[in-house]
Amino acid sequence: MNETPDTLENTAAKEPRSAEFQPEYLDPSSPAFDPSAGLERWAQQMDVYTGPDAMLDFNQVDYVHINLSDANPSGLAQLLAGRKTRLSTLIRDKSLLGHEMRAARTLRTKIYELSTGHGLDAGYFVAGTASWLSHAMRDDAKASEKRFIAPILMAPLNLTPHPTSDDFELQLAGSARLNPAMVRQIKQEYEIDLGTMDVAQLANSMSRLDPEPVIERMRASAGRIPGMTIESKYFISTFADLKESMGELPHTAHTPLVRDLAALKVPGAQPREMNAHNLQQPLNQRDPAQETLLFDADPVAQNIIDTAASGFSMTVTAAPGTEPLRTAVNIASTLMGRGKSVLVVGEKRSTLASFSELLGRTGLNDLRYDLLAEHTAEDQRTEFIRAIVRNENTAEPNSTNLNRELIETRTALTDHTHALTARDPLWHISISEALQRVAELASEESAPQTQVRFSRQLLDTLQDREAITADIVRFAELNGFTRATRTSPWHRARLLNEDEAADAYALVITLRSSLLSLREAMNAMNADLHLRRARTIADWDAQLAILIRIRETLKRFRAEVYDRR
Repeated sequence: MNETPDTLENTAAKEPRSAEFQPEYLDPSSPAFDPSAGLERWAQQMDVYTGPDAMLDFNQVDYVHINLSDANPSGLAQLLAGRKTRLSTLIRDKSLLGHEMRAARTLRTKIYELSTGHGLDAGYFVAGTASWLSHAMRDDAKASEKRFIAPILMAPLNLTPHPTSDDFELQLAGSARLNPAMVRQIKQEYEIDLGTMDVAQLANSMSRLDPEPVIERMRASAGRIPGMTIESKYFISTFADLKESMGELPHTAHTPLVRDLAALKVPGAQPREMNAHNLQQPLNQRDPAQETLLFDADPVAQNIIDTAASGFSMTVTAAPGTEPLRTAVNIASTLMGRGKSVLVVGEKRSTLASFSELLGRTGLNDLRYDLLAEHTAEDQRTEFIRAIVRNENTAEPNSTNLNRELIETRTALTDHTHALTARDPLWHISISEALQRVAELASEESAPQTQVRFSRQLLDTLQDREAITADIVRFAELNGFTRATRTSPWHRARLLNEDEAADAYALVITLRSSLLSLREAMNAMNADLHLRRARTIADWDAQLAILIRIRETLKRFRAEVYDRR
């Protein structure tokens, strides 16, 4: 899977075009259909990419290597014991050390290139070489004989620069094994199965690698092969068993994808475009108990995940920075959740490392099995047993309450979203659109500043919007939206036309004149009666009420009663 974009694009999801002619042997509906017709042609092209096989044709003259056949015995013993060993400790001869240092730099560069660029562990310590004649070539009198030169025992090795000096450190990084290409070739040509040799027992003595017993057993097992020559020599170089898969390719294409790819190598076969599309339920209708995504996914990524879960083959094109590996992890988790085995391949080892790191964040790293790592049969057996025990002891979590709560929350969110996006039947606009329009108005340079708000009941009565708009504009021209308007004595006065406004204004003028005259009279009265000057009409009312009660009293008593002595 390549790395994807801000908007992940499903390049395989194209509309199907009209069927094109195909040969009968590629047509599944034809009696002459042969699913293996193109598979062999398709597999043969792999040889173009693998190139010469150094595991069967290692020429020490042509291939860069570090020769340890004449290495210092103590340094070689330290290396075979699995400890870090300097190259200068192995090669004591100064005249040879310079050449081996140059070879080490070249090998270090090649090992790094193959590891980061192709995901291959290519650095190996080799003990012994086997050379023999090809059986097929020897029996053909017209053809020249081909001689194979193959390493016998191979152990992965780390080659690193020394941190403080111009030197290299070497250390065995795993168990030794027989050259798998040699084992296959000899078994194929001479029916001798070298795989029955117990290399682990023969090569390991007192926790150190001891290649000589394996080399001696090789002499005994393969000595009758024509032209077989076995040499006990040690060296370090780069090897990659790229042709192992070639020998295991099936003769029949059992899946439509492999058949279609193989068919492209057959003359006359035409490529077919498949309509890859999402067959899954909408997200808001799925049972949370079936949720298997490990990371959040946007709608485009979710569509790609669902399309893959629907069983379609496709390619996905994406731009850097869009976290395509998260989508790849989600696809893998979805397929694993459906009981499928998932093989993840990458062009670079760093990509696979990032994939594993993402999977490890979720706590599901136990579901991963690294095919690139060195595994002995015992390591594999132990790891699988541990996985079986771990799975049997793991209790299934009870997520019933959580799933029910998720469904209730999802229903509430769905209703809320519907309420935001549903259009009002009277105003023909949704709440979301209204808020968006308000935000647009607020972002303008001369944005509205009023804080006036209308109730929904009032808005529903405002059907003649043009007339109301004109009235509001006129009201604004009269400064009706200013703060002073709300504090004015005229606030909330109901004046329907200009005549009513003129009459009200004339009445106010008359009232003002009357109030001024009344104030002068009241002030004069208060002065004569030595009463406190009133400040409001209510105070006048209270004073007049007192005087009226006094007057009523005077009707019953004579005035002498109130005279002061």
